[in-house]
Amino acid sequence: MATRYTNPIVHVINDDASDVGAGWKLNFYSTGTTTRKNTFSDSELTTSNANPVVADSAGRFSDIFLESGTYKVVLTDADDVEIWTADPVSGSLGSGGGVLAKTSSYTIVADDQSKIITGDSSGGAVTITLLAAATAGDGFEIGVKKIDSSTTAVTVDANGSETIDGAATFVLGAQYHEVLLRCDGTTWHVIADAYADKHTRTQVWAKGADIASATTLVLGTDGNFFDVTGSTGPIGAITVAAGTFFCLQFDSTPTLTHSATLDLPGEANIVAAAGDRAICWAQAANDVQVLSFTRAGQSAETVGVWQHVSTTALTAIANIDTADFVAGYDYNLELENFAPTDDAEGLWMRISDDSGASYEADASDYKYEAIESGTANSSTGDSKIVMSNSASGNDADHVGHYSVYVNNPNNSSLKTLIRWDGGFLNSDATSTLEKIDGIASVESTAVVTNIRFLWSGGSTFKAQGNIVVHRRLRG
Repeated sequence: MATRYTNPIVHVINDDASDVGAGWKLNFYSTGTTTRKNTFSDSELTTSNANPVVADSAGRFSDIFLESGTYKVVLTDADDVEIWTADPVSGSLGSGGGVLAKTSSYTIVADDQSKIITGDSSGGAVTITLLAAATAGDGFEIGVKKIDSSTTAVTVDANGSETIDGAATFVLGAQYHEVLLRCDGTTWHVIADAYADKHTRTQVWAKGADIASATTLVLGTDGNFFDVTGSTGPIGAITVAAGTFFCLQFDSTPTLTHSATLDLPGEANIVAAAGDRAICWAQAANDVQVLSFTRAGQSAETVGVWQHVSTTALTAIANIDTADFVAGYDYNLELENFAPTDDAEGLWMRISDDSGASYEADASDYKYEAIESGTANSSTGDSKIVMSNSASGNDADHVGHYSVYVNNPNNSSLKTLIRWDGGFLNSDATSTLEKIDGIASVESTAVVTNIRFLWSGGSTFKAQGNIVVHRRLRG
């Protein structure tokens, strides 16, 4: 209901008490300003008074009802000489609270002060637009609540360029999510978020606006799930409020850099790919722990647990080259049911440190020790790693299978060790079975980004078999 204005002096008189204050004026402004603010002659706030309100010949003022917000009241004499100023003076508290139900978009009015606006967005998006902060005034409060169970949001939208806790909107994405707002006459403040701290029912995260990749990501307040677009970076920090759980989905290939305030799994940098997702928690303001990082199409990775990365069918090619190794992981490569097109080939291995642009092939780039059916094969300096010597045949039923373990590749501080075991079955008249195992170190560089498998005599691989890649996150 409207508030009746009670004048501190019921019957105004001149300073010397010689006469009544006929023609004296009550001027009404928004608190702290010289912007005039309406008053009304009726409690329903339908008929505006003149501003100023002028006293009658007896020095009395007619009915004055105030709308919501706060006022500054200035009393002057008939010649506009100030007598006194009262600031602030409380206005209407609306129509006494209550609940106002909306199923479509709605703009809040002054008489909605202290009400709860319920939004039902099951039939489509609902936007509740706030009245201008200057109109609401200091102390105006309003609550907005989403009451339906749909995934369609109820959005609270600040008037024009005004903000709610610095943001243009406040999104209610889950059933029974409610926000209580208070105006200070200039902007709007969230004084209670009645769903964010509840964990007594299913938590529903709203999708926020996309964020462009940058060295510092700035999270919005319009959701908990964000797409990160582009690959600008590297990303080394995230601006976010303390205690926030959120998910980032990468639409491109930015690099995430481990730092004191961006704690990545295994403390290793990550090169994201399109569709990868990170679950994160801000343990303090702008201090983020990445709790899990999931590659597109894979389950979340746990330290020490092997995860399948890819299975690729082998085609008739001269070299088998792996995709880039990601720092912070060990890798296991399975070569299944493969064979050369030429007879009596040996299997070699070389590495790249530049994402496959070139492969190390100088005379002292590698050391290795191998045993092939009981016969030792080693070198303290070679241009390749000899995994087997002329053990592989090319008959239709000749097949090989190797398991190759790569310890912490793409790590600039330690040499990379590579181990392998397996063998080759030459199922001819003598049915020769060759068992092979070995270990090698890369001497030329600490960084290993890729591995190449090739045949000693330049043969191509037959179009059969697979290469299967697994990796595990290092602790």
